[in-house]
Amino acid sequence: MASKILRLKEEYGSELTKLLNTSFEIRASAQEYEGQFSKAVADRMGPQELDRIRAAQAADWADEQMNKTRTKYVELELELRVAIDEANLAAEQELAPTDVSTEAVLLATRMSESEIMESMDAAAGLGEVGVQTIKLLLSTARRKENFDLAIAHALELLPDLHDAWEDVVLAAEELDPNDEPGEKFDTFAADPPSPADILWTGGQHDMNLTAKMR
Repeated sequence: MASKILRLKEEYGSELTKLLNTSFEIRASAQEYEGQFSKAVADRMGPQELDRIRAAQAADWADEQMNKTRTKYVELELELRVAIDEANLAAEQELAPTDVSTEAVLLATRMSESEIMESMDAAAGLGEVGVQTIKLLLSTARRKENFDLAIAHALELLPDLHDAWEDVVLAAEELDPNDEPGEKFDTFAADPPSPADILWTGGQHDMNLTAKMR
C-alpha cells in the first residue's frame, strides 16, 4: 500500500498538467478560428478588415475557453487540497497512540533520543501495548528537534506506519492553504492571444483568414 497523498498528487497532477497543455492548444486553435458573420457582411468588407474582425472574435473565443480551463484547474486544485487534508488527518490518527497514561506521556517527554530508542526496543516485543508505546515515543520524537534517528527507528519497528508517515511529510510540504488557487495556472499556462497576436508575426499575418474563405 503506497502513500495516499502521493497517489493523489500523481493523479491530480496528471489532470492539472493536461489543463496547462490545453491552454497552449487553445492559443494555437485561435489561429484557426473561422469567425462568425453573414456573407452579406463579408461582401461589404475588404480582406484586411475581415481579418481584423475574425482576429477579434478569435481572441474573444480563446479568452472564454481559457477562463473555462482555468476554472476547471482551480476546482481540481481545491479538490486536491481537501483530499490531502483528509488523508493527512487519517495518517495522523494512524500514527497517534491510544490508551496511554498521562504519566507515560510525561516520562517520554523527559527522554533523550537514545533513551527513546532504547525504550522502543524494550517495547517491541510487548504486543499491542508495545505498539502503542512505540507510537507514543514516535509522537514524542516528532515534537523534539533533530530526533530523526528515533523517528527512523520507530518506523523500522513498525513498518506498517511508513505510508502514514510519508503522508504527513508530504502534507507538510504542500503550499500554504492560504495561497490563492489558480496561481500556478496563471504562472505556467499560455496567455490568451490578443487580436494583434493572431494577426501579427514578423510583419505579416500569422493566419490569413480571408484566404481560407477563397
